[in-house]
Amino acid sequence: AWRSYEEAFRLLQSGSNVGKVVLRIAPLLSTSSSLISPHATQLLTGGTGGLGVLTAKWLAKHGSSSILLASRSGLVHHSIAVPSAARAVQCDAAEHHDCRRLLLEEQRVGGLWHAAGVLSDGLIAKQAASMLQRVFAPKVHGAWALQDASSGHPLDACVLFSSIAALYM
Repeated sequence: AWRSYEEAFRLLQSGSNVGKVVLRIAPLLSTSSSLISPHATQLLTGGTGGLGVLTAKWLAKHGSSSILLASRSGLVHHSIAVPSAARAVQCDAAEHHDCRRLLLEEQRVGGLWHAAGVLSDGLIAKQAASMLQRVFAPKVHGAWALQDASSGHPLDACVLFSSIAALYM
């Protein structure tokens, strides 16, 4: 694991690595964070993926009593341990109608945590337009759909994870 982001990104840029490059960083949010209301639901898109489950565990550890793990399938793989405060729901974050439906069903959404994403490894120069569209849909269209669907909801937190965030686990 790398501790210097400059070195890690230089290695990625060179294309000489085999496998993933992991960068360890200090926690960005303090454990006494006021972002998490124990009485509000935390909506986590991409909630059944690795980054989503890690975030769900963090949310539960820091006081959330209701976490929605939203994913396209709405299913959690049986081998993945999720907090007892979490439940999986079907929602494609890139689809406006899915986001609106989910936010209408929930009484009190206190936080949006947008970790949905599609992996497409490779050098940018070798990515086809169709591959970029596939990757951008959950990130960009999902962020817009969530913003649109939540515009009438007062939120305590809105966190948009970068596509590179999965490398920081």
